[in-house]
Amino acid sequence: MADLDAIIPLIKACLSNAESLLNSAKEISKPGRNHVSYHLAALALEEIGKASILVVRSARPFSKEEGDADDEESRLSGWLEDHERKLFWALWTPSIGMGNVSAEQFRELQRVAKEIHELRLASLYVDGTGQSAQAEVSDHDLRTLIGLTDARLNMEKLIEFRQLDPAKQKILDWFSEAMGDPQLRSLIVSGGSLLKLAEFTGDSNKWITWLQEQVLETSVRNQELLERELKRSGRGEQGESVPKWRWKVRFHSLSHSTRPKQLAAWNNQSKWIKLFSTGDKKELLVQFTGPDHIPIQAVWQTGLQMSSMFLLALNIATAGYYWWYLPAFVSRYDEGIFDIENASPIVIDRNPPLAPTWVRQALKETQLVNAGLVFVHMIQLTPDQSNAYNRYGRALALLAKNDIFGQFEPNILVEFYEALRKLSRL
Repeated sequence: MADLDAIIPLIKACLSNAESLLNSAKEISKPGRNHVSYHLAALALEEIGKASILVVRSARPFSKEEGDADDEESRLSGWLEDHERKLFWALWTPSIGMGNVSAEQFRELQRVAKEIHELRLASLYVDGTGQSAQAEVSDHDLRTLIGLTDARLNMEKLIEFRQLDPAKQKILDWFSEAMGDPQLRSLIVSGGSLLKLAEFTGDSNKWITWLQEQVLETSVRNQELLERELKRSGRGEQGESVPKWRWKVRFHSLSHSTRPKQLAAWNNQSKWIKLFSTGDKKELLVQFTGPDHIPIQAVWQTGLQMSSMFLLALNIATAGYYWWYLPAFVSRYDEGIFDIENASPIVIDRNPPLAPTWVRQALKETQLVNAGLVFVHMIQLTPDQSNAYNRYGRALALLAKNDIFGQFEPNILVEFYEALRKLSRL
């Protein structure tokens, strides 16, 4: 991402578009059109939130050698398409500037962002199933949103765009990353976290710094636990085992990119499992070392079992998608279609394609640590736990096989549901 000077025109364009959308919302505000006016006002507020996100992300450094800029553009694009995220940042940014926000206010801003988006959707579209009526936007709802958006827009117009100081930029940059991580977001909005915000009397800078320290301490503890468990898992009945077998597997990902730097910390800690990048950022090469107490007759099956467990652990830890291969034939079955009458080739694809989609992001060290902990847990599964994880594995396998020649969406849903149901009962 470029520095602030380079994106000021983009920020101003966002605010200009917000003003245009808001004016349109006001102009068409009349009985029978409240839902359309509400939608336009919500879009205007989103544009204000988009400008706030761009300011926060403006000074993030990237290594072009590792291609991180490509991942950042993909991730930023995903954030700017997240409606609730943009609404939340539009509402929360003034609190950052004032330096404080209470835990109750933080919860309230999240709730308001969610309700604005949900009412906009419920009122804008008719339920195609016929099971429910289109929601109505009251005059009060519309006046409230227009007034709120108007106030935020006027506030932004008075702001002189300046580069944030490095310390504040750093913690806000971390916070924006954390809010995009499902696991870290659950920590941020947890009761204990928001109680800490109250202890800091709403000082958002102190709160975010404390959150960052908690995540770092947890990551260090997890690294230490992982190192101990991996060492223990490599011991046979007579104590420390001697490495004898080695096998490599190649995993492909729809959701994450692999960088050598992120793998270094893992490889420094792990003797039995090593991770490598390849020329393809969508691949992860995993090398397993087997101890000498594994007989040659069991090498093939043990290798498959260990590889499969690590693969499942990687999917769980990243909340992404890794598999032995990626879905193919998800939109086309042909080598080409030709219009004879017009003497022209044409392209006809299935829309939408059957492949699942993720906003691609770089694989993080913390995700690898979590994958290691899940892997250690899976080595010690009970039969009931194994059955639940097997259902999860079948769902991932069906995702890879789901194509225009055989669609397995209902089966995939059942497998994920059964995995969740069984695990929740353990």
